[in-house]
Amino acid sequence: FYHADIFLIEERREYAVFRVGSDPAETLAWRALGFRCRVGEHGMVGRVAATGEPLLAGDVSKEPHFRFDKLIPDTQSELVLPISHEGRVLGVLDLQSEELNAFAPDDLSVMTTLCGQLGAAIENARLYEALKTSESRYRLLLQNANDAIYVHAVTPDSPGQFLDVNDKACEMLGYTREEFLAMDMRAIIVPEQIERDPVIRQRLFEEGHAVFETEDLAKDGRRVPVEVSVRLFDLHGVPTALSVARDITERRRAEATLRESEAKYRSLFENAVLGIYVTSPDGKILAANSALTSMLGYETFEEFAARDLEGEGYPPEYPRSTFKERLDKEGRIVGLESAWTGKGGSTVYVRENATAIRDAEGRVLFYEGTVEDITQRREMEEEKLELEARLRQAQ
Repeated sequence: FYHADIFLIEERREYAVFRVGSDPAETLAWRALGFRCRVGEHGMVGRVAATGEPLLAGDVSKEPHFRFDKLIPDTQSELVLPISHEGRVLGVLDLQSEELNAFAPDDLSVMTTLCGQLGAAIENARLYEALKTSESRYRLLLQNANDAIYVHAVTPDSPGQFLDVNDKACEMLGYTREEFLAMDMRAIIVPEQIERDPVIRQRLFEEGHAVFETEDLAKDGRRVPVEVSVRLFDLHGVPTALSVARDITERRRAEATLRESEAKYRSLFENAVLGIYVTSPDGKILAANSALTSMLGYETFEEFAARDLEGEGYPPEYPRSTFKERLDKEGRIVGLESAWTGKGGSTVYVRENATAIRDAEGRVLFYEGTVEDITQRREMEEEKLELEARLRQAQ
């Protein structure tokens, strides 16, 4: 043949793009130009790319779809065939000759067979490249994950063999990748988790995923607390699990520290001699300790919390609005002496420290404070003043 080219249809299927030709110089030139034919429009190549049917021109001067190219000016006849695989056109083989009627029926048959083989080879190459790309992406994601990842077989009855693990899994449990791949999932499951496993596997096969907390056994016998997110998928017809295990050791420590801190705070809160409260700007009692509820004559917090501080709780000469205005203006109150109304209407004199707790935008979320009962002191001071007044009258 005078000339031969292969075009491949790009992903959007708008153009058949030149890939290789029989003339090295022409190949370099057409590649440099980015030569391509629009599918369905550009010459015999574009026509065949669109129809998927061979097109033979024994005399190109009589072929309406023929397009002259100055790089190959001596073409007299042309045969263009689709390169297909399983009914999908992947590209085009373009053969040109300097002779009229150069292509015989046998040429068409042989070239059609060749194009079928080319189509299978191109598809295999594409699949191979896609597989390599997919494998590279999978390996990149797997090895750069911050959590341990296990890929393992699974059945409704039991967990199965490890198929793959990432570096984080090896680091967390102390096994090499080779050691992992020689074990099954049961090697890292703690005994108490074995009892819970059937329920988790049932949920996994019913819903396709499950999330739970457990501990994984390390090679040196350590128990590593983990939060596991597992998802079921099909790998070559075999049920397979992708388990992502996050080490929650630090979270567990933080939770234990928080519980300990909360217990200490609760102990201090409940056993404090001073009354302690948390109230909202609209008058709701959010928290109060036993000292405060007892101070005001209530038996339980719930009974005390039923009060609406906006409408009750303060004598007229000590309105809550004054307290709120000072807090809104100053942010805190130290040593405020006032009177509160206790259960049954009794008056309790108090010395109070309070702080307004605000959000990031400066809005008041709640007030928290401490209260000292100074009723006895006030009564003694009033008795003293009354006695002094009587003495002055007696003189």
